[in-house]
Amino acid sequence: MHKFPERLKYLRVSNGLTQEKLSEDISKLFNYPITKTTISLYENGNREPSLSMLVYLAKYFNCSVDYLLGLSDHLHIINSDEFSNKIALLKAIVDAIPKMDYINAHELNKLVNDYLKSNGLK
Repeated sequence: MHKFPERLKYLRVSNGLTQEKLSEDISKLFNYPITKTTISLYENGNREPSLSMLVYLAKYFNCSVDYLLGLSDHLHIINSDEFSNKIALLKAIVDAIPKMDYINAHELNKLVNDYLKSNGLK
């Protein structure tokens, strides 16, 4: 679990959380008491989390336990609605390609930009 400490700290810091805030949130959300000191011990590699704590942290940060443990580099879990939206966009793009000419390329660009805007990506 040598990557766990750095992954936990990365997730905490990149989400603008202090160790104290993270411990409070986990305690409240999952009714699982954890202290700021314990978070510090995790991040310094001086203590390993329980299986329950790994699951709570993964749920909290919307990532997989595999990511936390360093077994995967895929940070976020894609929910089924998000996956369906991406598949629908891909299908629309693939369907448009055979009909494409210079004028249609503009329409395809608009379709992609609209999708990105509607998903807060642009």
